[in-house]
Amino acid sequence: MQIDGHIFEIVKSDKIWQIALKKRSKRGSFTITFSAFGYKIEKLKELNLNEKDRVRIKFTIESKRWNERYNTTLFISQLDVIEKYHGSANIFEEEWVDEETGEIFTTEENE
Repeated sequence: MQIDGHIFEIVKSDKIWQIALKKRSKRGSFTITFSAFGYKIEKLKELNLNEKDRVRIKFTIESKRWNERYNTTLFISQLDVIEKYHGSANIFEEEWVDEETGEIFTTEENE
């Protein structure tokens, strides 16, 4: 399975990393969390991920029974960065928008 989205939060520990994406639906927004461990963490470190980066995650789903309940985990099998977040300005083809002021700059103004 695969999903695209912006990173909402990265939770890191020595043994497991969790990448949280915020998604929207007709009923509002919700968080989807993906987990990585072992050598996958080393691969993620190489990507220098940050919150608000746009990523594509390929994942597998696994459920385990624990204490008479099932818990489901989404394991990252591959993560690709689609677009790095560049601070307060986002690039939209020919325009730059300063998110703090709302000012719009064209490509010619930035050259």
